Amino acid sequence: GGATVLADAAAMRARIAAATEAARADDPWEPKQGPGRIKDIELAAETAALIAASPLRAPPEQLAAGVAAGWPKPEDATALGHAWHLLQALNQALRLVVEPGGRVEDLGEAGRAVLLRDTGAATLDELRARLAAARADATHRLDLLLPPQPATEQG
Repeated sequence: GGATVLADAAAMRARIAAATEAARADDPWEPKQGPGRIKDIELAAETAALIAASPLRAPPEQLAAGVAAGWPKPEDATALGHAWHLLQALNQALRLVVEPGGRVEDLGEAGRAVLLRDTGAATLDELRARLAAARADATHRLDLLLPPQPATEQG
């Protein structure tokens, strides 16, 4: 049932968090790995799809299907969807303008322009702040939806 799915998802979230490199999780420009980032949000979306018995694959749609089935709350689904879209835009832009091992801070004017255009930010400082706020909000919501558990509590 739904309680088992939620418990399993929370345990999986803990295992993913334990396996994520601390350096990546601490990088303000890392879109995918770490608390409140793409993979974390997608786990919640997949959980919502399982609870709803939905075949949908896009995370915002999965979250909406979950809302219709009673999990998560509409405001959580909306906030997580917004964070996911921002992080996806960042991820796509980074793939275009940052070389593997490169740094956002080393981008030239054209690279910064692509990054800012794709994420809707006016400056790198604004983008950094928006990302931090989105990650913090998503992490808070996910901690309530899929409470952290020690990775050793696996079933």
